[in-house]
Amino acid sequence: MTDSDDLICTISVPHRALPIQCIWDGAIYSSLKISFAPGAGYLLLYVRSGEGTLESRSTAHFLSAGSLIFLEGMHSLFLDTDRSDFSVACFLFSSSEATAAYEAYCRDNLPVIPYEKTQKLSELIAKSLQLLSDSSASAKIARSAVVSDLLEELSLCKSPEHIASARTTYYISAMKEIFDQRYSEALSLTIISKELHINKYKLAKEFKSFYGVAPIEYLISRRIEAAKKLLIGTHKTVTQIGMSIALENTPYFVKLFKAHTGLTPLKYRLHHQKTLPQDPIREDEHESVCVTHRK
Repeated sequence: MTDSDDLICTISVPHRALPIQCIWDGAIYSSLKISFAPGAGYLLLYVRSGEGTLESRSTAHFLSAGSLIFLEGMHSLFLDTDRSDFSVACFLFSSSEATAAYEAYCRDNLPVIPYEKTQKLSELIAKSLQLLSDSSASAKIARSAVVSDLLEELSLCKSPEHIASARTTYYISAMKEIFDQRYSEALSLTIISKELHINKYKLAKEFKSFYGVAPIEYLISRRIEAAKKLLIGTHKTVTQIGMSIALENTPYFVKLFKAHTGLTPLKYRLHHQKTLPQDPIREDEHESVCVTHRK
């Protein structure tokens, strides 16, 4: 397992599948694709540090330090980041115990979502990595026990007691869905509070507690991800792209974009755009824009 700027990791689990495998442990500097063989098993992805996005079945999930995702290995996944400190650990489980844990994890029928890091989970993940590097007989026995504990903890992440204590039965997931689907609108905590009939301070506190990132930061990250796709896939100007993601103040949009990617929008386009015809690109990052509403 090594770091890479552009790696395609193909998982092909043999007929005698192992109870647990570590398929990736380290930094991701650009993108990582994980392709699953039929019946591969279940993937646990844990973010050690940094920020990035995971795309699965046309759905994007924002990831930050402590994010945890447990899903069935049936579709290709894409991990993408512009950060130099994005580091993840990926485990593949294949056992009847893993199947039971996954079914418990998904019993509330909510989308697969990142969970806030818990002390017990982080300790179990660290222990698993340590034991996987040890081929001794004693380590194999200990690994079996740790895997059972880890799967049990994953199944409890979605238990009624956990959900009730985290208060995520509907309004936190609904809030995330609003950000994911309506990031092009002029959203605010006040607007969402009125829609969900929940106090905005309560929403902000519980969203951050659950996802490990403040609501406004999550919304900005979704907008930046959308902007990156538009910069590469269209000839829209920087101003037009900013307006399409509810960041109408171009200098402010440029500032946010550079803070998240390290590049201005135009430089990002010039660096990544390879397939579109080379039409003249309008340099409008320094245009003077009349600000009527600022997020």
